[in-house]
Amino acid sequence: MRPVPGTQGFSISAIPAFMDPLFIVLSRQPESTHVFKCVWQLPFVMTISRIMIIGGPGSGKTWLAQRLGETLGLPVHSVDDAVWDPYGAIRPADEIDSLVRALAIQESWIIEGGNSRTYADRADRAHVIIRLTPPLWLRFYRVLRRDGLRRELLWWTLRYDKVFGAKDLDAMALGRGTARCIEICTVSDLNKLICDGIENFRFNGLTEQ
Repeated sequence: MRPVPGTQGFSISAIPAFMDPLFIVLSRQPESTHVFKCVWQLPFVMTISRIMIIGGPGSGKTWLAQRLGETLGLPVHSVDDAVWDPYGAIRPADEIDSLVRALAIQESWIIEGGNSRTYADRADRAHVIIRLTPPLWLRFYRVLRRDGLRRELLWWTLRYDKVFGAKDLDAMALGRGTARCIEICTVSDLNKLICDGIENFRFNGLTEQ
């Protein structure tokens, strides 16, 4: 394994399979007297049982939802599961909306994904809304690495901000009065959110709305 530049004396303890410079959690070797450790099972004292995660393709929604679900013991749902039926066909719009709204009325959930027609249903009930906006080149790279040369998906990745950026901001605005709204733009901020926990998280180069 090649050492990561600037991490001499560290070992990689966790890294998602599909991302390269992303979400690397480092820990010092046992012989070191300086210890940096990211602990997933943090004590969580806030009453947070509903989290809405939005962002374009390749932004890290699924990864973040799974990590928060493990830490908080909350059920995780992907909007994509409502969009696609078991045979790989897209469901009718009204059926998609009905499935997502049925999730949103439950008492606890982490729902990640788009479908802006149901943004208001989720934003109205969410305790936390997280928008992921890493650089476009990084999102494009992730989608290319994860899904290969799917031209329609790659094209959609490039156009997402123009088509849905304003709708994502509207969702944040809808929840501003009742939810903690967080926009994360960098890998370091995302790792900080995971390590610190939502209730202890302090902003460093990102936006709270």
